[in-house]
Amino acid sequence: LLSEQKGYHATCEYRYTSVPKMWWVSGEVRFRHNKNNIMSASTVDKDMITFTQLLAPSKYDNLLVQTDITKQLMSISTKLSMKLFFRWDRNNAVRNNTDICYINRSFGIQPSVYIHPIKWLEMDYRGSIVRQFNRYSGQEKQYTSQDHSTSLKLYPSERMEINASWNFMRKPVG
Repeated sequence: LLSEQKGYHATCEYRYTSVPKMWWVSGEVRFRHNKNNIMSASTVDKDMITFTQLLAPSKYDNLLVQTDITKQLMSISTKLSMKLFFRWDRNNAVRNNTDICYINRSFGIQPSVYIHPIKWLEMDYRGSIVRQFNRYSGQEKQYTSQDHSTSLKLYPSERMEINASWNFMRKPVG
């Protein structure tokens, strides 16, 4: 079995910076296409799952569109950021001798806030909310996952740091 793969990708990026106004903006679009003469295959029995590779054409396509926006507020020592993205994937595989096309889409928002208002206090928040849609064999499943974390740091003296953090995560299983 000899594997042969061909592919191409394209990227378009945009960046804007305004240092006097403390704004940073970036955007990006990426596309990837791969062709292969080997396809992943699996057979599912009631007791066992077997993975193999078949000499058959397969394709993988991926599109990613994302933007990042950051604003620095020097007067209150704060940095606000927001990332937005859309991702689309398509690939095919064989399961129980049936060629299946998988299509996945996801949309996400990832905010973050960093605050250092006074010398002895720091606060940080990072979040992520992603909505995902998976489609194969005429079925579509939807998932929402979240991840939020925050931390608080106190510096009562030059040699002492008190750190407290919190994390909340919710992700689908299965």
